[in-house]
Amino acid sequence: PKHARDTVIVADEGGMGKTYAALIVAIHYYRKHGGSVIVLCPPLMKDEWFKAFSKVSGVKVRRRSAECLTDHPFEEGVTIISKYSLLNHWMSDAARDDLEKRVELCILDEGHEGMIAGGANFNAAMKASIQDVLRHSKRRLIATATPIRKSWADLRALLDATIVDD
Repeated sequence: PKHARDTVIVADEGGMGKTYAALIVAIHYYRKHGGSVIVLCPPLMKDEWFKAFSKVSGVKVRRRSAECLTDHPFEEGVTIISKYSLLNHWMSDAARDDLEKRVELCILDEGHEGMIAGGANFNAAMKASIQDVLRHSKRRLIATATPIRKSWADLRALLDATIVDD
């Protein structure tokens, strides 16, 4: 039987094409549903994501601070946001409602970063703010390599942090 999933984790070794696979999924959802796609990524990856989306015709793409999440209505197209900027901008209930209506897909790049408790880069406030955006998006795609290279406990922690349903 076919099972619809709202969250997918793409996890493999680095350099295997997770970014491009996520790009293909994002373009599919954008063209099929319209609305918005959010990419949450490390600051150093914003330009790479921007360049990748800019090569696709008919897609409005922009780099923004997480401050754009506090405004509503949220813009259509692809919005690339540094995960770290989420720490400075908390969403209102009205903004959360707007995201639920407009965001067809949220891509979390380097999904392990800030999400795995006990890791060197764990940040509880970042985890909470990322979860807030993920939970108010219709669908989620998490791209990561770290849980594959580390341990099952890290993969479980990532699943617990990012999966909205049971």
